[in-house]
Amino acid sequence: MRRSLRTAVFLGKRGAGKGSTLNRLFALGMDTDPVRECTTGPSAHRLRVAGGRPWLIVDLPAADLGEHACHRRWLPYADVVVWITRANTRAYRLDQRFWRDHARFVAMGTRLVLAVGAFDTRLPGLPGTADDPRAADLVGRALADAGSGIIPFTWTTVDRTRVVPYSVEAGWNLDRLHREIFEES
Repeated sequence: MRRSLRTAVFLGKRGAGKGSTLNRLFALGMDTDPVRECTTGPSAHRLRVAGGRPWLIVDLPAADLGEHACHRRWLPYADVVVWITRANTRAYRLDQRFWRDHARFVAMGTRLVLAVGAFDTRLPGLPGTADDPRAADLVGRALADAGSGIIPFTWTTVDRTRVVPYSVEAGWNLDRLHREIFEES
């Protein structure tokens, strides 16, 4: 029997844009700052999304800050884990370390949405990228890099993964990110 309250847990490295993404998707009014870490502890928000179904949206502190207790507490309850990373990230070592250490806390069958943000830093004028083959190639390579850098470390528990490019600043592809998070299993 399915729980009536589903849970989406948002994670990522420091500076990945979790707070900005949550604010754009759900108008939560969370503090954000490009210099300092704003999420110092878990915060949970009860919302009605996806056809009125109740969801618990959980924002966890940066995965590279060592907040292992709160990650262990929330990950087993996640129906969806949304891992926020940036398109302009060159190395996924910290992402890999987190998943190597924490994948065992994720319940079997949990979905992973690998949200690859900050595409506006790589593709100025983002909304028109569909018509530009060079832009499409850049998006494809960034998604492949993120996927190959992170997904192999999640295979033990994650049921399926969706990789979604988006930009908070440009407002690009946020509707798709929203759909992928709340897709019914």
